[in-house]
Amino acid sequence: MACAQSCRGRDSPQSSGHSSSGRTFHTAAQGQQSREPGRVSLHAQQHPGRNPKPDSFLFFSKPRAALVGGTTPGGDRGVLASTQAQHLTIKEEDNLFRRSHDLEHFRIEEAAIGSGDKCGATFVDREFLGWLEHWIGRDAYQKIPPSATRHGSNMMKAFEFAKCNFSGDDDDMEILLPAECGIYTDSNLNIKQHVLTLKKEQMELVFDPCVNRTLELIDGQVDSVMKTSSRKPKMVFVVGGFGSNPYLYSKIEEYCSQRSIAARFPPHPWSAAARAAVCRGLEIGTDDLHHVIVVRLARQHYGTPVANIFQPGVHDPEDMFINRFTGLEMARGQMSWLSEKGERLPDANPKKISIDLATQFEPGDDCLVPGELVGCYDDEPPARLAEPAARFICRVQGDFNDVPLSTFPKSMSPVTGREYYEIDFKLEATFRADDIEWRLMYRGKEYGKTTVTYDQ
Repeated sequence: MACAQSCRGRDSPQSSGHSSSGRTFHTAAQGQQSREPGRVSLHAQQHPGRNPKPDSFLFFSKPRAALVGGTTPGGDRGVLASTQAQHLTIKEEDNLFRRSHDLEHFRIEEAAIGSGDKCGATFVDREFLGWLEHWIGRDAYQKIPPSATRHGSNMMKAFEFAKCNFSGDDDDMEILLPAECGIYTDSNLNIKQHVLTLKKEQMELVFDPCVNRTLELIDGQVDSVMKTSSRKPKMVFVVGGFGSNPYLYSKIEEYCSQRSIAARFPPHPWSAAARAAVCRGLEIGTDDLHHVIVVRLARQHYGTPVANIFQPGVHDPEDMFINRFTGLEMARGQMSWLSEKGERLPDANPKKISIDLATQFEPGDDCLVPGELVGCYDDEPPARLAEPAARFICRVQGDFNDVPLSTFPKSMSPVTGREYYEIDFKLEATFRADDIEWRLMYRGKEYGKTTVTYDQ
């Protein structure tokens, strides 16, 4: 028997419900968006101001959205290089769809665990600003007001144009600098009347950190596909706003040609994610069998910390504590992993796990069950919550106060000599795509109100 430190909650702000009628919003969210901003985004979507209020919401990540919006059926394995921050490796199984452009028959299954990093167009902007500070000097750069370096300012609009059109050719790029920097003309800095001229080599210095990191991620995905299937991907799909940049695409083409892999980007790759939200809404049927991506792979291990009876030589002495009700020596923070990294999570038959747990409380106490959902990206998850590889995803609190006390068995504490209640219950988890749905079960019924707080 284990003592619970977790209860009902959600791993992700996405909603997996679907209304068979009425108005449904299909929204593509950032692939690496942290949990709390995701919750705020969902709250904003649910309060659209003057717009008609939707009956239901369907959320899915931008990398997966870009996959749907940027690919067509073909029966092959490929790597999706989404330049909106994350990469998603996929395979299209012949036995899951027919060769048809009809969305009803387009089925995709992930072939390897996706990977990602912060190397999209926004981070090219950051590289530019860092390079600019080094080029004109820290004193001159600090004279530029923050409003002049923000997205949408005149200088960043000029760089945006240069960024979108940079191909690696010898053409110079011109950027109008804010007058506040104090440099009107300086031939040594290639500045004339506040206009900075960037040479090809300088633009490459700005681009290459993000381009090289993107190539590293693609290479990692190609290796993952070959390890899991012994088959080389046939194509790399490039989508996202940065995906239409000629310089980035030429580097991806160069990488692919050296490995006999095709490279392709769809028309208007910058809008792939938004178009996929429309495709999602046009999918035929409302059940999971009609979803385009039919099998996903768990991005990380998911688990919950529990307290077990302390065993010398097995548990770390630092985890030992005395249960105030039973007087037993317990080991806190022992991980119970619910799902393995890389585990197949089919939409049509969601994975379900049930864990037997227990908690105690005295008469008059609030019957609250605090807990956490924990993840781990390492291949081998740790046995203890205290290990650095274990990271909090969300903190949840369940409430058993609505359950009549008469239904709970009583015991006498050998420590205090007072009566206490002990609840044996189950923590049930259902893995749906990016979601983990939690239910707090007692005697075969779902009980409890829960609140969920996501870490920043």
